[in-house]
Amino acid sequence: MTQTQTPAQRHAQLTAEVARHNRAYYEEDAPTIPNFEYDTLVRELRDLEAQHPDLAAPDSPAQTVGGRPSTLFEKVRHKAPMTSLDNAFSDAELAGFDERVARALNLAPREQHFAYTCELKIDGLSVNLYYVDGVLQWAATRGDGEVGEKVTANVLGIPGIPTELPGLKGELEVRGEVYMSKEAFLAYNTRAEEEGRPLLKNPRNGAAGALRQKDPEETRRRNLSMILYALGKRDHVPVRTQWDILEWLTAQGFTTSPYSRRVVGSEAAAAYHAEMTAQRPNLPLDADGSVVKLDDLHLQDEAGSTSRAPKWAVAYKFPADVAATVVEAITVQTGRTGKLTPVAELRPVQLEGSTVSRATLHNEDFIRGLDLRVGDTVRVHKSGGIIPEVLGVLLEKRPQGVLPFVFPTHCPVCAHEAVWHEGAAGTFCTNPACPAKTTLRVRYFASRDVLDIKGLGERLVEQLVDAGLVEDPADLYALTAERIESLEMGETATGGVRRVGRKNAEKLVAEIEASKTRELWRLVRALGLPFVGRGPAPAWPGYTGASAPSSQPRSRT
Repeated sequence: MTQTQTPAQRHAQLTAEVARHNRAYYEEDAPTIPNFEYDTLVRELRDLEAQHPDLAAPDSPAQTVGGRPSTLFEKVRHKAPMTSLDNAFSDAELAGFDERVARALNLAPREQHFAYTCELKIDGLSVNLYYVDGVLQWAATRGDGEVGEKVTANVLGIPGIPTELPGLKGELEVRGEVYMSKEAFLAYNTRAEEEGRPLLKNPRNGAAGALRQKDPEETRRRNLSMILYALGKRDHVPVRTQWDILEWLTAQGFTTSPYSRRVVGSEAAAAYHAEMTAQRPNLPLDADGSVVKLDDLHLQDEAGSTSRAPKWAVAYKFPADVAATVVEAITVQTGRTGKLTPVAELRPVQLEGSTVSRATLHNEDFIRGLDLRVGDTVRVHKSGGIIPEVLGVLLEKRPQGVLPFVFPTHCPVCAHEAVWHEGAAGTFCTNPACPAKTTLRVRYFASRDVLDIKGLGERLVEQLVDAGLVEDPADLYALTAERIESLEMGETATGGVRRVGRKNAEKLVAEIEASKTRELWRLVRALGLPFVGRGPAPAWPGYTGASAPSSQPRSRT
């Protein structure tokens, strides 16, 4: 709050900001600020409402959960509310949570050490599975905590979700988090880049976007996962503790987290959190903290809840891993589709256990939106814990005399004109014979996930293109061992010229020939058509399982 703002003015400003970020995160699946910045705003708003209760309102974003359900999906009311969690940001605040639990149970603080179940806080999308007499009826997003959106068809594309629980009677809600693993995220973006499709910004966007769209096949393509960790309404489940719930879920065939642990006392919970913080860079999924839950379900009921969060659980957030560094240059690369992608060349900085020296800047609009200039100091983090991303410019550190970046109007590789394509949100080289495009197209064509031509690596592709032997992937099938064997492949240990050689050339020609009999989906994908990815071959007439069509005649209708 500035010195000139009244509490009411600051409250109005914070309310509008948090509401805007809630819409972006929960309803549009496109968060505009990092989690730690959002948490800071929400905390300030809650503190302000605690100091000035007259400012608080029932619909304040500090008192509500999630966002409004989408109009694209059928709405469904949860049998038990799906509440949010209060946050802790230090061991001292975790100890304060422990004391609040004691007070809620009418016990003196430190009178006893409570048992807690500690779990990893996965950064995904909360989903509720509803069963009646052991049969799955629907799956729904959290929505506003009371009403969510039915996404059953999409959720059924996720492995490890039982559709039947034999012998179970009555109603049951099973809650968990749908997420995209780091491996699945990288694999998806690699394919998307090869196919000229937009890249996912982070794993959470990948998961949320897959669930909140109408094509179940797209959900399957994103290779999502789900970890279950809670029960809502439960009629006949023999559990007395949160740890019992996790063991029961595992026994029923649900996927539960291998990182959960039962501890006694807030000090042990803090030690668990410190361990998870240290492991964070190596986790296979994106997480933003740990969740500490009072283990005894009877004590949970006694402690109760507020309108937005239980009093018996807290989310202990990981510290924000954001670094400031200097943009030493902005380079522009030409990709396989001809798209010009700007890259920030950074003064090396440590982030989450690795050295970061480069970060994509996406396109010209992204640079213009940040007013990013060479010489600026920028805030950098790893999007989804994986991809270095520039968050913003520290304008107060901008050196005098730095000039706005001028995006090239010509391809940096072939010098042909480059033009902006609004639909693709990017600038593209107009030269169909651009060497950069040709080299990357051929590498893509021969890659393991396309036609899988072994021995055709990056250096050899560059030599073939530079020598004029390959101007298009189809030219590979005209190559002979004689034309390949003398190509240079670098230096020998003694400083001489290392060439492909006759034996390797013959092996490569044989590999190229063998690629003619690969599966049909590989051939189709090798064409490089936009939005065509890996998957089973469609039921095309005459398809026999290899790339050649059947010789059987077919009638015309």
